[in-house]
Amino acid sequence: MPFGNTPMPYFPGSARASRFGAGIALTLFLMFIVVIGTLGIIAMKLAIAHGGALSMTVSNLRNGGDAFLGVTLDHTTAAMLIAATLNSIFITVFNEIYRRVGVMLTDWENHRTESEYENSLILKNAIFQAVNCYISFFYIAFVRPFEVNLFGMTVQGPSGDPLPVRDVCNDGDCMRDLVVQMLVVVVCKQFARNLATAVLPILRNCYRSLCTRKGGRGPHDELSGVNKLEHESQLPAPRAMYWEYNEMAIQFGYVTMFAAAAPWAATLCLLNNVFERKADALRMLYGQQRPMYEGASNIGACASRIAHHPLETSVAAAQVWLH
Repeated sequence: MPFGNTPMPYFPGSARASRFGAGIALTLFLMFIVVIGTLGIIAMKLAIAHGGALSMTVSNLRNGGDAFLGVTLDHTTAAMLIAATLNSIFITVFNEIYRRVGVMLTDWENHRTESEYENSLILKNAIFQAVNCYISFFYIAFVRPFEVNLFGMTVQGPSGDPLPVRDVCNDGDCMRDLVVQMLVVVVCKQFARNLATAVLPILRNCYRSLCTRKGGRGPHDELSGVNKLEHESQLPAPRAMYWEYNEMAIQFGYVTMFAAAAPWAATLCLLNNVFERKADALRMLYGQQRPMYEGASNIGACASRIAHHPLETSVAAAQVWLH
């Protein structure tokens, strides 16, 4: 496309649309892998719960039905804790994988403006993370009450005949399972992430300080001039602000949609956010390069994503409470 006497490169919208469609197809494929992986973790939990070794180990640790946040330790709860921990790792790994894949796909789409780029990236991430982060919770709340038989799993009965292994709620109430899932996936994962955010910059700076002292220079706080600029240029690049909004949107969904099962989660997430402010400040000052100023009238496409959360979460919370 010419601009005056200077030819300008032109990328047709049809080519961009076809690339966007291919990106959505890859996103749906990864979502299918997430669903299969989540069901596999649940099937593994059933295999552990019906095993004898874990039951004997936990029975030696159990002390008269002690409970924490409404959860009593027995072999079924231990199996839920193991599955919830694996599911938390699974969610974190696939979120990180798709964060990189989503950026690559959006770069490949070759958008013309920054707003178009961000809208495309936010749309793909919102679709993927809605499944990756919440699929196990919705399964417990809405599928497990029907006592499904996953992958045709069977166990040998007293008469030697195979009996189907059904994923059932304890005492007909799945709230206990949701409490365990919220405790591990939401609370423990966020505190572990924030702890790593606060500790990793300190460890990285300690390592760099040792290296600079060997080279005859002082620690980071004593550097000045060109040495200080050289040190800061070697730090990791700052994350885009979108990812900070994205974490808050996911946390908001956890707290509101499943408040009937874990009303205490809101208080713990508030404490987590207070700690996260300090951890992010430490990371921005010492653990990464200083972010560049970008003027904006609002938070962009993230606003529409967060604006739709209250209606969605209200409907989901009501359905969880009714079940």
